[in-house]
This record gives sequence, structure tokens and C-alpha cells, in this order.
Amino acid sequence: SFIGVQGRLMANYLVLNQVYSAITSTTTAVLQLDQELLQLQAITGATSTNMVQLRDDILDLGTKTRFSVVDLAKAATVLGQAGLSAAQTGKALEGVALLATAAGTDMANATDILTSTLTIFNLQAENTAHVANILTGALNASKLDIQKLGLGLQYAGNIAAQSAVPLEE
Repeated sequence: SFIGVQGRLMANYLVLNQVYSAITSTTTAVLQLDQELLQLQAITGATSTNMVQLRDDILDLGTKTRFSVVDLAKAATVLGQAGLSAAQTGKALEGVALLATAAGTDMANATDILTSTLTIFNLQAENTAHVANILTGALNASKLDIQKLGLGLQYAGNIAAQSAVPLEE
């Protein structure tokens, strides 16, 4: 019947539309990932070999966490701007993702708090994963959320750092 044919055509159209949308969103994500990695390479001065390893780390972490590879790449770019090398960024991203997950926030917010903490306490970039673990522990052991923790570090962190009080305290 004519209505049956129209129904099948409409169903086929819906399926094709979903396939087209999936291909379009995947292509967009790949382009955004490549753009972020190129920007990170320019910031850090990393070699192509370093960037391939970092890309693999980001893709692997994207399968293990709730964050998209584009979110992870953007966080990696911010970490690179904070002074981390491509190799250090690859190691630190998992800690940032764990912090963001524990805090119930996005990667951008967790990365900002983490890099601010490094700056306040004058810590080296290689301490990023350790700092992420400390912040995650502080969040888990208190009723604070990430914004309150960041605000507390903003107010008390400079005084603590000037008084030689370590971050762990």
C-alpha cells in the first residue's frame, strides 16, 4: 500500500539522517582534536613523536573517563600554557580527569584550579599529578565543592605559601 511505502521511506530517511549526523559529529571532533594538538605543539615546542604519544594518551583516556577527547585536548593545551611539556601533560591529564570527576565539574574548571594551585605554591609542572591527588583528597574529605576549594586556595593559598606551609597541610 501507498502508506506502507511512505512509512518505510520515512524510516529509511530517519536512519540515514542519524548516520549522517554521526559522521558529521565524528568529523568535527577529529578536526577539533587535531586543531588543539597543533596548538599544544606550538605552545610546548614538542616533537611530532611526543605529540603522537600525547595523542595516544588522550585517546586512551577518552575511553576510560566521561570526558571527550576534545575536552581532554583542551585541558592539555591549558596545561601546556602552564609550563608542562607534552610528556608531562600526558602524565598529568589522568590526575586532572580524576579531579574533575571527583569534583563533578568539567575539565576546564579542574585544569584552572590545578594550574592556579601550582602557581600559588610555586610548584613545578612535574608535580601536577600529585597536586591533583591532593585536591581530590581534600574534596573527598570535606563538604567543599571545587569552586569553594578554589576560592579558599585563592584567599589562603598565597599566605600559606609565603609562610612556607606546604600544600599538603
